[in-house]
Amino acid sequence: MIDGFPPKPPKAPRHGKLTPLPKRYVLYRIWGEGKELLYIGRTSNPYNRMCAHRLETPWWPKAKRITYQDYPSDKALKEAETKAINTEQPTYNIQRRLRPTYGPHSDRAPRRLLAT
Repeated sequence: MIDGFPPKPPKAPRHGKLTPLPKRYVLYRIWGEGKELLYIGRTSNPYNRMCAHRLETPWWPKAKRITYQDYPSDKALKEAETKAINTEQPTYNIQRRLRPTYGPHSDRAPRRLLAT
C-alpha cells in the first residue's frame, strides 16, 4: 500500500435523497524513493484519480507516497499546479512545463519524438 493513498469514498444510499458532496480542488504530489518527485496533478476526486494512475501510468510502481493540498477554487488550483510543476520539475510531468527538460532521445520524451 502506498502511504497517502486516499480512502475509497462511501457508497451512496440506494434509496432516498442524495446529499451532494462539496466540490474539492486538490493538488497532489506523487513521490518515489527518498525525495524523488514523480508527478504533480490536480483533481476533484483523489481516490478515482489515484486509481486511474495505478491502471494507466507505467511509472506507478515507483510511487511510495502521496501528499495533498486543498485550494479554495479551480482557478487557484490551476495556478498552483502550473507553478509547482515549473518550479519543482517532477520527473513525469511534461505537458504544463514552460520549457521541456528532455531531448529527443530521453526516456521521458513523448513517443512521437522517440519514433523518429
